Amino acid sequence: MKKIKPLLSLLFALILISIIPQTACAKTLSTDAYSWSRATNKNHKTPAIPKQTNAWLKEYNGYYVYNTKEKVIYLTFDMGYENGYTSKILDVLKKHDAKATFFVCKAFIDSNPKGIKRMVKEGHVVANHTVNHIPFYKLTESKLKTDLKGVEDAYEKVTGEKMLKLVRPPEGGFSEKSLFLSQKLGYTSIFWSIALANDWNLKKQPSKEQTLSLFKTQYHNGAIVLLHGISPAVANNLDEMLKQLEDVGYEFRLITDIINDNTIQKKNVSYSVSLFE
Repeated sequence: MKKIKPLLSLLFALILISIIPQTACAKTLSTDAYSWSRATNKNHKTPAIPKQTNAWLKEYNGYYVYNTKEKVIYLTFDMGYENGYTSKILDVLKKHDAKATFFVCKAFIDSNPKGIKRMVKEGHVVANHTVNHIPFYKLTESKLKTDLKGVEDAYEKVTGEKMLKLVRPPEGGFSEKSLFLSQKLGYTSIFWSIALANDWNLKKQPSKEQTLSLFKTQYHNGAIVLLHGISPAVANNLDEMLKQLEDVGYEFRLITDIINDNTIQKKNVSYSVSLFE
């Protein structure tokens, strides 16, 4: 009987371990503010990002490249507002049978519901770029949720469909805390590995030569490309830009490949509530 009691105690302990959710020690999330950065792309290789950032993306369901073993490109456009170029961009994409992901703010949806409907009808993905375009590291959990939900509701009102939970953090602004909160709200965070400098700045647009040199120098397998839909430089040169990629054998795919291929794994980690507000 004396030998049986220790065995029963061990068995009972093992049963408790199997049925009680395991949590690590409470983890303190960094609130340090970062702006998205990546190394200059050389020799058409995947650009490097800081080790800490890379670790956070892996932990909190974020991406800046995907499927780097194949000649695929993921086109994304940030659409803060309508500036008269959406139809032209969609026409070019249709010509090349290229699908893209449009990260839209609520102002864009409100001003161009027809454009949103056309995007959906033609097989593109419309995703979240928030209501107020505020860098995420500046937002509490409740404000982040409100800023995301405002776009979700506007999209559903126009299309009758739920918006996919993909988000482009405004200005590429993030912290470990904001990445965690985005994941907690069900979102996959999408950054980028290639971007056209200053295409967002209407007072300092890149020249045609600068625009066309983007893909000549920076294409690489699995690149997520950031372009701005308000840009005349993008709209006027997109046809030739896409032809450049096609000429070197690239295929255009949607960001939804990422969420289709990966199921978000919930981690059993406890966090201090004080971090969220």
